[in-house]
Amino acid sequence: MFVDSVDLMVSSGKGGAGCVSFWTEKFVIKGGPDGGDGGKGGNVYFTVDNNTDTLSALRGRNHIKAENGRPGEGRKKYGRKGKSVEIIVPPGTQIIDVETNEVLFDLVQEGENVLFLEGGKGGLGNMHFKSSTNQRPTYAQPGLPGITKEIRLEMKLIADVGLVGYPS
Repeated sequence: MFVDSVDLMVSSGKGGAGCVSFWTEKFVIKGGPDGGDGGKGGNVYFTVDNNTDTLSALRGRNHIKAENGRPGEGRKKYGRKGKSVEIIVPPGTQIIDVETNEVLFDLVQEGENVLFLEGGKGGLGNMHFKSSTNQRPTYAQPGLPGITKEIRLEMKLIADVGLVGYPS
């Protein structure tokens, strides 16, 4: 079945939280902070592919979401970043914001790859908040939230043949 318009909710991933952790080792009574940073949330990309000719692959999907970043860990280990999502569309697809009815992107060239939504930044671990007056901070930042947008994908159709006049 031919589909030329699809409404979607698209979300980028949330950033991972920073870690509150302290260095522990035998014979070390009060080790310093060693909490790692959280990972970055996944991005949402749109890619144009000539082998795709309709939007029917996206028809049943209401919400497309990138993966969240993982939280940081002790011993200054950074959290893993979230996996990005790539949405493949045919050439001539327009991305329209449903709230404002504004055309955000017009995707026409083969192989065009557009970053649509960027994932949230990961939070900082407690090792970043050490100072001369606070050598054992018990605070770490939470990750920043991702972005959610409600969009409409519309495919522009270009006719190769036109008929003029009354049918006989």
